[in-house]
Amino acid sequence: MIRIRNKIWLIVALLLAVCLSPTETGAHALGPNLVQLDITQESPLKYHILWKDPNHGGLEVKLPADCVNVNQSAAMNNSSNRLVKCAKSLNKRKIVVDGPNADSLDLMVRLIPANLDDEENIEVLIFRGANNIITMVEVPTAIEVARTYFLLGVEHIFAGIDHLLFVLGLLLILAGWRQLIFTITAFTVAHSITLALATLGVISIPQAPVEAVIALSILFLATEYAHQLKGVKGWTTRRPWLISFSVGLLHGLGFANALSELGLPHAQLPLALLTFNLGVEAGQLTFVACVLLLINLAVRCFKNIPSWTRTITVYGIGTIAAFWFWQRTFAIIS
Repeated sequence: MIRIRNKIWLIVALLLAVCLSPTETGAHALGPNLVQLDITQESPLKYHILWKDPNHGGLEVKLPADCVNVNQSAAMNNSSNRLVKCAKSLNKRKIVVDGPNADSLDLMVRLIPANLDDEENIEVLIFRGANNIITMVEVPTAIEVARTYFLLGVEHIFAGIDHLLFVLGLLLILAGWRQLIFTITAFTVAHSITLALATLGVISIPQAPVEAVIALSILFLATEYAHQLKGVKGWTTRRPWLISFSVGLLHGLGFANALSELGLPHAQLPLALLTFNLGVEAGQLTFVACVLLLINLAVRCFKNIPSWTRTITVYGIGTIAAFWFWQRTFAIIS
């Protein structure tokens, strides 16, 4: 049996370069690469159109010809905000997103019906590449809801570098496949619990402190790993499932905070929650599988990996986590 902790160093050193890239600081952002279109039905024939295009330029939303602007704010920072009136409902009609590379963008459409006291009834649809022509559907089918939230779960896990770095830290410390399976399962169960509880409103914790403590949990893992390199068994080595379950509760709150910003379909809430969580797990297991595959490739290509790479790895993870913790804590108190 391959012992994971003795063979991962080279791969970790490569993955750390991704974590150090000058992008988002690892917080649980949801769909950062998605172009967002919010359509709020102000009345049966009036719609408030909010277009957010943070990572692209020159894109335009074209409504049916019978829709005219009632008013429009000045476009700023690749976004626009306007109120339109149409001759008939937009339901089952086509909207075109036009501009450079419009046929290959990833588009998130949020449909917000009229007469809502809150945003619990928001419907969300994801359109992947080659879908710049959108057919409006005021009430998505169960299949559409499941597909949308599954894709959001997958995208969210790969956008959450801090989450992946914590999973990577577990892989560093764990010794074998059985321990890995139990630990990842405990992590999955824990974040599923808090994701559901927070989304259903049973518990409510501000996002900023949660993100700071998540960074602290990664720093804790780095410290545990440093002790392990010196022959000292820490809590994670002795009770990995307990540590992963405890920290998984925090990560579930991070997922819930991101999901609440997006909105959930009130009528199909259980399905959306389930498929989002399945998407998160699919992304997580894909990451673990890729890391383990790279480990085996590294073992075949490099028989003697220098021991100093272990020190680089532990200090790299610890430095990144400490920076995130300082940054997020400073954001709370400033």
